[in-house]
Amino acid sequence: MIFFLTLLQIFIPYKEQNLLELPEINKTTLDKLVQSNKTIIAFSVEKAYKEMVPVIRSMNEGASIFGEYATFVYLERSLAQEIAYINRMSLPSFFFFREGKLISSHAYPQNDSTFVKILQGLLHPLQIGTKDDLFSYLGDCYYSILSLPELFNDSIEVFHKHQIECDIVFVTKELLNDLDLDDTRLALYRREDNVIVSFSNFSIAGIPYYTVLNYRFMVNEKRPTFGIVAPEFTAEMKDLFYELSDLFPDFTFGYICKEYLAYFQTTLGVQFNNTLLNASIFHPIQRYHLNISSIFTPDVFNKPFNYGEWLELAKAALTKARNNEFTRLYLSEPVPSPVLNAGPIQKVVGITYNEFVNQPGKDVLILLMRPFGELNAHMNNTMYELHRITQNASMTNMSFGIIDVTSNAANFPYFYMIPQLFIYPANNKTNPVPLRGNLGMDNIFWFINRYGTYECPVGYTMISHGQFEMDLKQILGQFKDMPQQERENFFEWAYELAYATNTDLSKYPQIPEKYYPPSYFDRLEREHEGCDHDHEHQHEHEHEHDHSHHHHEQEKDYNEL
Repeated sequence: MIFFLTLLQIFIPYKEQNLLELPEINKTTLDKLVQSNKTIIAFSVEKAYKEMVPVIRSMNEGASIFGEYATFVYLERSLAQEIAYINRMSLPSFFFFREGKLISSHAYPQNDSTFVKILQGLLHPLQIGTKDDLFSYLGDCYYSILSLPELFNDSIEVFHKHQIECDIVFVTKELLNDLDLDDTRLALYRREDNVIVSFSNFSIAGIPYYTVLNYRFMVNEKRPTFGIVAPEFTAEMKDLFYELSDLFPDFTFGYICKEYLAYFQTTLGVQFNNTLLNASIFHPIQRYHLNISSIFTPDVFNKPFNYGEWLELAKAALTKARNNEFTRLYLSEPVPSPVLNAGPIQKVVGITYNEFVNQPGKDVLILLMRPFGELNAHMNNTMYELHRITQNASMTNMSFGIIDVTSNAANFPYFYMIPQLFIYPANNKTNPVPLRGNLGMDNIFWFINRYGTYECPVGYTMISHGQFEMDLKQILGQFKDMPQQERENFFEWAYELAYATNTDLSKYPQIPEKYYPPSYFDRLEREHEGCDHDHEHQHEHEHEHDHSHHHHEQEKDYNEL
């Protein structure tokens, strides 16, 4: 069987009259197949693009090899795009259904041998009994799960919870013991650092001791990183990372090779004066680096790498970084001159972001955007229109700014999309609020009045039931990535607008029941019973200036939940 898979690694194109050799099905047919509890592999691909011809041929080939173990189909274009979008995939991709539910979603890998191994792992795992066979097999997939046959369902559960490039192979207890692994648990091979570990928690086991840093890493890694710049990634450097990774599991460790050096410098704004040997602590997604020159001095980089010295210096620097004792240096454009920044909308850069949003006594509207794209252009024009309207309404306690996130970074709050508008209220600078939902003027003026300190005397139309549901569905598509606090804030927003538009939230399973607003008829009854109390309560506070008094009834019911 090992020999059989080796042959598959050499892809030989073949001719066919109809490129799609499998049925192309719509949603109704897919639903029927899934409900039949069959094992299904559903391919999603843009067949109109000629670049996809080799991918389609490979999918056909995979179906011909494993056709006895599953039903293979192509999804119609609209259905393929819908399922890919819901599962945060792009095309080409494929989906694994078993026992009436979607088990896992997979991006199409970069080569055919990986694709075949993933299919085999899902449908009919290879049995391997010796170390030689195992080591000759591993390496095509980024991860490989080594499983006893009786733990196969546990392996499938890993696929269900994580979108990963991974295959499954069956091994024996004798082989696991021979590898000094636990013979009662799954084992995981990591290609990144060439390590096999027993595991119960994939999220922990999947983290390599070190990685060779690249673009994929920069857009996905959520932890701060200690990186080394050097012409060669030596065994001593790998040993250093092995040692440090156990002491500092909250950091990532990696080698910055020369091919990606310019990209790192551009993305992080850090300049490595010595590219023969250097080190940096940085955050790839938040795009800041730390000034560690008090510990890693130029003298350290001007002499050969010494494991013992670097271990002590790295431990000292990482301890300070963990305790937030270094200043964060965010990526930033140069500060604009006052002359060039004298317009109604301020150009904000990374260095000036905190000062701008924390202006005392002002509600600050800041737009995070990119300098390209239709939506970004629309929101850029919207900011100028907002400024014009608020100035005509004699509002002088608002400030407007725009920051280009392609060239600048700062301590941004969590945001849903780009462009993203935030308000930093004058009375609560530590609690910036994102604009949720559509980018229309009515929604923006509701947003300003709801969350700003000062009431904006501009009329607007309250969001409709249909528009709110569209906005809600769009945001729920990003629900998995929301931090917990943002989830709570989102639930409160959803409750308030669901109340105002009489929308039933019970059909959205992500939203907890305590955030379901009362039905329209329940509200009528409650409002009738409590009308006298509400009148007295309002009279007591009618002298207060409260921009949210228009939502008095909604807030009362919310606080009672």
